[in-house]
Amino acid sequence: MAKSLVEKVFIDGNLLVKDGVFYCKGITAFANKNTANADVIIEKDALQDGIFEVNNNERHGSPYVEYFMSGGATAYYGPGIVCFDKIHDNLLERTSEQLTEVKRLLNIEICDDLQQLLYREQYATTISILETFLYCMVLREMVFDKEKLLHNIRTFTYGEDFLRIEKHISKTDDELFLIIEDRATKIVYHNFDKVILLYKIVFRKDIQMYVDCIIQEVDKRHNIVHRNGQKLNGEVEPISKIEVENFINKVENITQNIWNLIKAE
Repeated sequence: MAKSLVEKVFIDGNLLVKDGVFYCKGITAFANKNTANADVIIEKDALQDGIFEVNNNERHGSPYVEYFMSGGATAYYGPGIVCFDKIHDNLLERTSEQLTEVKRLLNIEICDDLQQLLYREQYATTISILETFLYCMVLREMVFDKEKLLHNIRTFTYGEDFLRIEKHISKTDDELFLIIEDRATKIVYHNFDKVILLYKIVFRKDIQMYVDCIIQEVDKRHNIVHRNGQKLNGEVEPISKIEVENFINKVENITQNIWNLIKAE
């Protein structure tokens, strides 16, 4: 199995991400070449005007490599610089805090004629928080349990159409990461059929029993986001504060259960 042997890279210049993404395990600007102890050094002569530039929606870097540069690091558009050392174990706590903030918003004093708008917004926000949690769980696994992730992908025996994995077994770890990252970022995370399959591939875990309980809530979210609260027949679907609160409680339970399932090894 092809491995990435590079752990540290020194860029003797500046990093500029104009339009695209630069992956890294960590990044240190204005570093000293002599103290970086880099495995690879990209010399200033190899750069155009002393700048390592990412443009045209390109992807550079590696989530498994720590980067140092003698100059600064700047991102303009697109995902920019994605540092995976920032995806910590407090994901569950952050998710809980975000759901608590939604609950606080529900208690804001507001005119009666605006309550439905407030409730619809917070209902849609709640499922967005769940989608973010499901996505970030995959990102965490990409870096923090690298060997298990790559083993699971390379030995996965079903769902080949999802990853086209039979074409990529000989890829390096970094190349394989970009394949799973590409699939993971293109998924709509309230499309639970695809999310369930992704979790089977990445974690070898089945989360269907947890997300199936909010299928109706997802349908309601579609009415809110795409039709401003109307059903397909044009009928306005009212929503109550208690309904939003119950949905928040469901999402809290789902995130806790999925966290426990993934971490229980």
